[in-house]
Order: sequence, then C-alpha cells, then structure tokens
Amino acid sequence: MERTQRHRHALPRARFALAALAVAVLCVALPVPSGAAVGWGAGPATIIDTTAPALALDPVPANLILRGGQQVAFHWTTGDSHPGTATNDFTAEVQDAGAPLASLSYLPTPTDASWTWTAPEMQSGYLSLLVTCRDAFGNTTTARTGDFSVVLSNSGAPGAGLPGAPILEGNRPNPCNPGTMVRFSLPRAQAARLDLFAADGTRVRALAEGDFTAGAHDVFWDGRDDRGRDVASGTYLLRLSADGAQQVRKLALVR
Repeated sequence: MERTQRHRHALPRARFALAALAVAVLCVALPVPSGAAVGWGAGPATIIDTTAPALALDPVPANLILRGGQQVAFHWTTGDSHPGTATNDFTAEVQDAGAPLASLSYLPTPTDASWTWTAPEMQSGYLSLLVTCRDAFGNTTTARTGDFSVVLSNSGAPGAGLPGAPILEGNRPNPCNPGTMVRFSLPRAQAARLDLFAADGTRVRALAEGDFTAGAHDVFWDGRDDRGRDVASGTYLLRLSADGAQQVRKLALVR
C-alpha cells in the first residue's frame, strides 16, 4: 500500500521534470539575439480604389450649328481621390461621326476644365465632344455631349437651331469663384455688347463688344474689373445689348 502511494506521488514530479527539460531544450535550439524582441509586426495598409472618377460635362445647346471659324467653349468638372498621372488619363476629343477630329490633354489633377474649340471649314452634322477621366487604379469615366453641326462659313444653309431673337443664357458656373463663362446667342450676324454691372448700377467690366456671327458665343470673365482689379464677392448683373433691346441676368461671385 505504501509503495503504491509513493508511485502516485512520483508521477507528477516526473512530468514536471520532463516539461522543464523541454523548455530548456527549446531555449537552446532557438536562441534570441541580444536586444531583440519577440512579437507580431504590422505592414502598411494596402489601398484599393474601385470607384470611378466623378465627371460632369456641360451639355451643348440643342441643334447647335457652328460656321467655320466660329468658336464654342466646352466645360466639365472632375474629381477623384487617387487621380491618374499619365497624359492620356485626362483627354477631351471632338469627334466627327465617331472619328477623332481634334483632341486636348488637360491637367493631370483637374477639378474644373474648359476648352474653347474653333470649328474648321467643313460640313458635318454628327460632331460631339467625348471627355475621359482615368484614376491611378485604371477606373475610367467618360461623358459625351449631344451631336452638333458645323457648316462652311460661306454656307447659305438655313439657321436651324438658331434663336428667333438675341438670348442672354447666363453664366456657368454660377455662383463662380472667380472665373465663369458667359453665353449668349444671336439669330443672325449682328452687332452686340455684353457688360457686367454691380448691384448699384455701376459698370464693372465691358466683357464683349463688336460684330458677331449667328449662333452661340461664350465670353470668359476672370473676376476682375476694367482696371484688372479683383472685385469683391456679391451679386452682379450681366447685360446683353443687341437689336435695340437689352436682357439682364444675375451673376453671383463667391470668393
């Protein structure tokens, strides 16, 4: 009986000795260099962007007809958290029935872009503008305007799509900070004048004056007066004078 009890007490002591021996062998087999620490490491997080860039392209007027040599201003805005850096990541292209006619590479980190394009001497009714924006991960967004036409400058083609009277369409963007594009349209070739006034009636800037062709015209305002000075934030008035009549639109500047 006493012998059996001794045997039972000896078993835990033997197991403890074996465990201590295993720890000692492990420490000898896997030495830790002086000054080193054992623990888990964490590398930098991997960024994966699957969201396509934002792209907003202003439409062209319905049934727009340009004559050779006439200009039209295209405008669009883009945005992305990880914009691309290559030249072909940001392109705009005027196409004739899908075939490239003229192209533009805009800034690689764009927010607001515009392109004043001069129509060539040609006859086509299937032109459009295609804008592409691609980010650093290859996500791509495209936008296309509706079709517009170009006729020869000496063409006697009827003025389809032209307004029946001068129209001051206003400005984009509005409010602006500070630059903005002002558009007006004329039913025929004629003299016209475009001015900007303060709310109290004081003239701030003569934006355009002279003889203009029929169709749409775009005039850029940079937020300055006739002397080249920056004007303050506020509400201003655009006034188009043509055909002996005047039209007025409000313009808001927010700096």
